[in-house]
Amino acid sequence: MNSNEIVLITGGTGMIAQRVSRLLENSGYEVRFLSRNKKSEKHFLWDINTGFIDTNVFNHLDHIVHLAGADISEKRWSKQRKKEILDSRIKSTQLLFNAIKKHTNQLKTFVATSAVGYYGTSTKDVLFTEESPNGHDFLAHVCKLWEDEADLFSTFNNTRVVKLRFGVVLDSNGGAFAKMKKPITMGFGAVLGNGQQYIPWIHIEDLCNLLLFTIENDELSGVFNAVAPQQITNEQLTYLIAEKLHKTIWLPKAPSFVLKFIFGELSSIILKGNRVSCQKLILSKFAFKYPAIDQALDHLLEK
Repeated sequence: MNSNEIVLITGGTGMIAQRVSRLLENSGYEVRFLSRNKKSEKHFLWDINTGFIDTNVFNHLDHIVHLAGADISEKRWSKQRKKEILDSRIKSTQLLFNAIKKHTNQLKTFVATSAVGYYGTSTKDVLFTEESPNGHDFLAHVCKLWEDEADLFSTFNNTRVVKLRFGVVLDSNGGAFAKMKKPITMGFGAVLGNGQQYIPWIHIEDLCNLLLFTIENDELSGVFNAVAPQQITNEQLTYLIAEKLHKTIWLPKAPSFVLKFIFGELSSIILKGNRVSCQKLILSKFAFKYPAIDQALDHLLEK
């Protein structure tokens, strides 16, 4: 690893970007961010709606970690929200590609983030691998288009493209885990739907280590499922969190029709899940620090 190498992170205000930027800097990299607001000298401006980007960000740039994208679980999926979810991923990737294409730059690595939603939501007991076909629902459609845009970066000379399909990222400070933990802590936790839907997950520390791993291992390319080895259902996870918090799950299972009424189409990511394999990642010699949910929860809840 060259200590002078520069990494650009998009989506710099998110929890993953903040964590991985610290890891990269501690590992000797210089980190830059693309942002709508210039908060420091590390931040360079861009606007995907107007197509503006400060091309100074590409000077001597070596790697890009593309994390930008609207939160899929933040609000109901209205027609407008779906457009925001799609545009924030597709337009941002296109803007980066077109800007680099015009810039005299030798980009070494483009790390594209996608999601296990690529496979569609399925409550069937199927194990999805990187070779599995994409699904047919909204998120599968978004992920497919997102990855297709990322593939364009491989047309640059000597640019390696790695596409990581994220599972649910477990972090003690926010995201899905905080939303799951809060009602259980308050004594109102409940299994969602029939509870048999699988939740492909990964500890945020493992995810950040994986992002660093993809940058530092230049033989890696293509698609990898960024999920932990252990597979777990919503019911199993709910009861395990409650056990760790010394709480009792006394409420009946939350009926699917209620969740559909509250969340609309967004309920599909709550009520349906998929089993996803990380075997390809293990074969690449990536070592998980938290391969099992029990130890992952112990770490998250000790903070």
